[in-house]
Amino acid sequence: MSRIEKLISQHCPNGVSYRTIQELFITRNGYTPSKSNPKYWTDGTVPWFRMEDIRLNGRILSSSIRKITVNSLKGGTLFPANSLLVATSATIGEHALIKVPHLSNQRFTSLTLKEEFAKQLEVKFLYYYCFVLDEWCRRNTTKSSFQSVDMKRFKEFKFPIPPLDVQREIVRILDTFTELEAELEARRLQYQYYRDELLNFDMTSTARRKQASKQASKQASKQIITWMTLGEISEFKRGTSITKKNVEAGQIPVVAGGRQPAYHHGKSNRNGETIVIAGSGAHAGYVTYWDQPIFVSDAFSIKPDNRIVQTKYLFHFLKSRQDDLFHQKQKGGGVPHIYGYIY
Repeated sequence: MSRIEKLISQHCPNGVSYRTIQELFITRNGYTPSKSNPKYWTDGTVPWFRMEDIRLNGRILSSSIRKITVNSLKGGTLFPANSLLVATSATIGEHALIKVPHLSNQRFTSLTLKEEFAKQLEVKFLYYYCFVLDEWCRRNTTKSSFQSVDMKRFKEFKFPIPPLDVQREIVRILDTFTELEAELEARRLQYQYYRDELLNFDMTSTARRKQASKQASKQASKQIITWMTLGEISEFKRGTSITKKNVEAGQIPVVAGGRQPAYHHGKSNRNGETIVIAGSGAHAGYVTYWDQPIFVSDAFSIKPDNRIVQTKYLFHFLKSRQDDLFHQKQKGGGVPHIYGYIY
């Protein structure tokens, strides 16, 4: 039994209660002040949120890209801090938690927790449950020329109210996964940046390359770079055609146009370290590295002379040039193919 299950069993043995949006929240619609009136926009100080804020800055926000003036406020009131904005028209299926007093445009519906429920619900728990609400909104739109959520049914959507200890444990777990996801994305971007910089020997990028290369080797920028063609440093072969009956069952990966291989019950036609470039189809130009026996079909295989260049180094270099070089497919109709003169 998980910790959450134990907490639920301990605090609410009869199950978790639910309340509708109209029971839990004060709901208000956003609006756009007249853009023809400069007094509503000039030197604005009031955060005014749009979908662009979520796309550019995330889902938990304390500032907006655009601001409006206090003169533009209807009734002189703002949406309170720690309110949730849910997209209910146009781009449906997005939401944000806003940490400051604010307004939004008309594409959003604001959800502000009622005072009587403030001690029963954590706003961060409600924020995470809005991902469930987002999916519900995508499936429940009105039938008209302009897509919008069925607001009558929206107000009947139910939020669970588990004990606070359960809410806090759920938030803790989901916060951990959110941080891990952000770290993995940052690492992916960092790897891509340094890979491309370290493998970029163009004179126009010397300064950036030197900065990147210092992270890996202080001597890299001092070495003499020699350029050679793939044909000069590698054995370059086309794959062998294969029929469907030969890939129904087997142990040898068949590497062709797709990223996920089938399996061949015959013999391999490439062994050891091998670089494969898909030759045609939707993935034409896709570069992969293999260090096991494989059967190369609709693809090109590259076996570099390791006295000149290491296979794994050449793979990373080709991978860094994948979009620029190998995705320059033959123009015109028919199935895409990479150019024959890449080697």
